[in-house]
Amino acid sequence: MTLRKPFLFICILVMLVAAGAIYAATSASISFIDSSDEPHYTVTGTGLVDDSGGCDYVTMLMTDATGAITDIDTFCIVTVSGVGFDETDWWSYAGASGDPTLGPITYSLFDTSTTDACFTYGENTVECGTYLLSGAAACLAESYYQPAGLPAGSAAFPVCSRGVVGDVCTLSIPEGSVVGDAPFSTPIYYSPGNSTGASLNPGTYIVVGQDATESYYKIVLACQFVWVPKNMLQPSYLPPQNGAPLPTRIVN
Repeated sequence: MTLRKPFLFICILVMLVAAGAIYAATSASISFIDSSDEPHYTVTGTGLVDDSGGCDYVTMLMTDATGAITDIDTFCIVTVSGVGFDETDWWSYAGASGDPTLGPITYSLFDTSTTDACFTYGENTVECGTYLLSGAAACLAESYYQPAGLPAGSAAFPVCSRGVVGDVCTLSIPEGSVVGDAPFSTPIYYSPGNSTGASLNPGTYIVVGQDATESYYKIVLACQFVWVPKNMLQPSYLPPQNGAPLPTRIVN
């Protein structure tokens, strides 16, 4: 499906990338302005910062009820009016395998800047999706929409409020994965050697295996696979792991 972005939006994006940015709104609300399967939506923001040209930039992440990303939009909130708008465009995300399969669709709005992965690599890229799900960008608002033409599941997939509405992540975690411990903050990579610009908080994470160079571990973060430097993880000595060694198998 081809993205349908206004020419003016593209011009403003080029201006902002060239000029550099600060940060986006401190809070916002989401409204749907039609009842189509791929609705247009508006965002009203407060505490706006003029990144450049009277625009404050934000990024909307859209996931279906299985947790699959289906669209990501980066757009401008006009600082004078406090309003921005964009549209849903299913199957725009580069990492998606198809249109959403189960509703409702979760709309999660993030504070982004022209120095993060969503600008460096572009909206709808795997790098942008990984960056947003890493928790590095502040979530400003979250809403849900059930398209008439999409089967409805029993629960939504919350991104910003995981564990509050319900966690229905269906990511397939390979047998033999082990929970490991990250004692310190460490950079997150979307593939070995390619940084997302975000950092992993100290804690325990499921470790799937290591890359072919044996320099990075593949882990599970926010229902996504990401990579971290191998020397930043160690076995978890909490039960039930009790120091179980991390997997040495090579994974892609």
